[in-house]
Amino acid sequence: MKIFQQLLYKMKRTLGTRADFYSVTVGAIDLETGQKTITRTRTKLQRAIIVPTYMQDEFVGTKNLKYLSGDDFLITDEITSIDKNDYFVINTERFNIIDWWELYGNDNGYVFHIRNAQDESPYQVFEESITSSLSTATTVVEV
Repeated sequence: MKIFQQLLYKMKRTLGTRADFYSVTVGAIDLETGQKTITRTRTKLQRAIIVPTYMQDEFVGTKNLKYLSGDDFLITDEITSIDKNDYFVINTERFNIIDWWELYGNDNGYVFHIRNAQDESPYQVFEESITSSLSTATTVVEV
């Protein structure tokens, strides 16, 4: 187990990239208006591993996957729950999750088979913060 964690750490250091994971929750439908509430929660992944092309044959051969051009594999240990509606945004491009499986036992992370969704909007969530620093100065002039 420790060797696996060391290997994952080395892969994060060499192959890791920033990515955003979006968890999509669909709320109840309002029967009067027909509107449904969709909530997107962003998780910033500091070191998501995008498996290089030369290593992807190992994944395809072991999982009987329907692998298409534009597909990739992503490994992360920074996500705790997954749903079929969730997706990743990497460099402003959306990647839908095709399939996923756990890494070596529980709570060690996941391997995701992802596909570039070129025709879909990433629906990114941006956080804005405004800070202000005000200073006051008092000038006393005696006449």
